[in-house]
Amino acid sequence: MPSAGLLARELDQFTCTVRTSGYSDGVSEPAAEMPISDARDHLADVVNRAVYGGEATYLTRRGRRLALVVSAGQLAADQARAAQEAIVEACAQMWRNVAGEDEATRMAVRAVIDEAIELAEDTADKAVIIATQDDHESGAKPVPWEQVKADLGL
Repeated sequence: MPSAGLLARELDQFTCTVRTSGYSDGVSEPAAEMPISDARDHLADVVNRAVYGGEATYLTRRGRRLALVVSAGQLAADQARAAQEAIVEACAQMWRNVAGEDEATRMAVRAVIDEAIELAEDTADKAVIIATQDDHESGAKPVPWEQVKADLGL
């Protein structure tokens, strides 16, 4: 456990760091669009692109986006990320609210914040594991390591 002086300096510069598994970094390129009438005739293809290719497709009517087809794994990962970001923002706001309080109060609040962020990270990790298992069970092919490195410019 850090000393009280070190902890106080750390708390004065409090920032939230969120670790993510990297399962889903959102859509890296614009999602395709398809009229609902076409999607009706090609639904299996649209779903397969979402599940196996990781491609999102907007369903449109008269050019207006009405729905988005994504894999269940992608949706779960995105929802977990959104929940995690909301918790981090709430923690940051809580920290700002106790900035002028005494050290004991700030240490107690910091402990609560640390616990909340740890729980959010655990929940996000579990969502990613479930999403990955769902993708595997659906027959989705894993991305080769060489492709991952190339996509990341490594």
